[in-house]
Amino acid sequence: MNRAAIAVASALVVGAPNAYAWRETGHWAVCEIAYSNLSEPARTRLDGLVGEDFPRQCTWPDVVRNLPEWTSTRWWHFVDMPDATDYLSPGVLVRDADNDGLDDGDVIRGILFATDALNSPATSEELKRDWVRFLAHFVGDIHQPLHVGRPGDEGGNKIRVAWYGATQYLYPECVLATPGAAVCTTTVNKTKDVNLHMVWDYHVIDTFVRRLPVVPGDSEFRHKAYAQAVTRPLAPSTRTAITQTTPLDWMNESRLDRSVAYDVLTHENLQDTYAEKASVVINERIFLAGLRLAYLLNRVFDPQSIPPSEELLRREEALRRQIGALNGWAPYERFRPEASNPAPGVLVQPGL
Repeated sequence: MNRAAIAVASALVVGAPNAYAWRETGHWAVCEIAYSNLSEPARTRLDGLVGEDFPRQCTWPDVVRNLPEWTSTRWWHFVDMPDATDYLSPGVLVRDADNDGLDDGDVIRGILFATDALNSPATSEELKRDWVRFLAHFVGDIHQPLHVGRPGDEGGNKIRVAWYGATQYLYPECVLATPGAAVCTTTVNKTKDVNLHMVWDYHVIDTFVRRLPVVPGDSEFRHKAYAQAVTRPLAPSTRTAITQTTPLDWMNESRLDRSVAYDVLTHENLQDTYAEKASVVINERIFLAGLRLAYLLNRVFDPQSIPPSEELLRREEALRRQIGALNGWAPYERFRPEASNPAPGVLVQPGL
């Protein structure tokens, strides 16, 4: 789900999964919703860590995963789930998809580990900046139903479809960007085939957003308009029910919602009927992701704002314990990006 710029000419690492979630419009909308739901102390702390334009930070993990010292993070954006398995089943939690003899990691563990890194006094401010970007991005990713897709079709990437008659689209891939800035300076236009995963990452949202009124100060991706469109008022009890949940719950929700995504035939021409059904699901997933990200950030940066329930703490600890029993933290514990070669600034792809 990404239209994030790539800072090197080789666009994708060989063997990397093609799982980009929500692209700029979706990811930035998630973070826009989250930012608007932060307490004042949490917002101040976050601004001090990443700057005052937090939503634009939220596609950064899609950029750095293509750089040599960060390639291990490319597996952390999704978790493929066969139909008749559980997250803790053998081969799901601990897996070696790239056959390098090492467990790859996944999006649930990425969220938990990022949260723990942010809570740890041993984590440097520089790494906390990176981990908060990872956390924000992964919370968006896990709410995309095809990031909990079937491994046989790589979350819909292998299912070719048409979108309103188009079987291909033009993708202006960024091959050079200004370091530390959200400015792409050189693009190469590439023709991409439309597949089901990309329909859910980009095309449904893009079609929906094009119909929205303009919001002053919005980005070219219209993420502010999108965030406003999917946000609705909630009773306090409803908000609590939404936020007092674990990443495993979010994964299971996405797994249920993927039935809507997979209700297609290969090479089917998807139009209004499918777009409307998909929009209902996607818009709700974006809203929930924003609320849950806000809750996690408030817990990290303003712990007294909304304390978690004892039940939530118990369930989170049980999940961590089960993961640890399977040596499931290894991909994150061995992750050590070189301090002498820091990741680039936030780079974004120009609009399609």
